[in-house]
Amino acid sequence: MPGDVICSGTVPRGCLLEHVDTPDVAKARWLEPGDVVSLRGFGGETRQTVVPGAPLVPLRSGF
Repeated sequence: MPGDVICSGTVPRGCLLEHVDTPDVAKARWLEPGDVVSLRGFGGETRQTVVPGAPLVPLRSGF
């Protein structure tokens, strides 16, 4: 129904962390700036391009 929210966990092969423990290590990598992530469903498709994040700010020094 309009307004319903459907939640689920990660689908098989839908999480990059699953590929860290893969026999083909050459295919195991994290998303990088410039990569395009798309999600397609019955109603259409959304596409986002990964951009560099802001620099990390340490919470405390000395670690």
